[in-house]
Amino acid sequence: MQPQYRRLFIGIPLSHPLTKRLGREASQWPEEATLVTRGENLHLLLHHFGFILEEDIYSVSEKLREALGDKEAFDIHFDTIMLHESEENPKEIWLSGGESEELLDLKKTIDTLFTHKTHELRSFRPHVILAKLKKNRWLKLTPAPQIAKEVNFAEPVDKGVLYESLTIDGKRTYEAVDTFPLV
Repeated sequence: MQPQYRRLFIGIPLSHPLTKRLGREASQWPEEATLVTRGENLHLLLHHFGFILEEDIYSVSEKLREALGDKEAFDIHFDTIMLHESEENPKEIWLSGGESEELLDLKKTIDTLFTHKTHELRSFRPHVILAKLKKNRWLKLTPAPQIAKEVNFAEPVDKGVLYESLTIDGKRTYEAVDTFPLV
């Protein structure tokens, strides 16, 4: 029998009120040029594992549970909706925020467990991918859509979630495999 792999990542889910608010923002973007992330898939990515053997998932969960078990809950702040990479080379629409020491600590903890980086991460700015862009269609829009917007969203971070990335009925879906509450 072939080994079974699952595509996993750990992220921070967004609250329902923020997801609703972002949905209202996305409804103003040109449908013909954007692939909006469905509300239930919105998250802040902390670490992408890639394909993990089914038999190794329990070990990954246990390492995360132990490492995150003493981390305190905190808030993160988002201040901008923006085009990423640039107006000349648009790829995605992001919700972005300022640096957060607590978020940096959380990311470092996870990275230390699962990577062999030779340099220490010095900063980590949170971002959430709100939409992917159909670049050729986007660049043909006249006038060019104005996406950049200052916002002021505070979002509680009270858990990390181990997600599996699946395609169901042709749609990308992120299903929770395990949840790791912060104290």
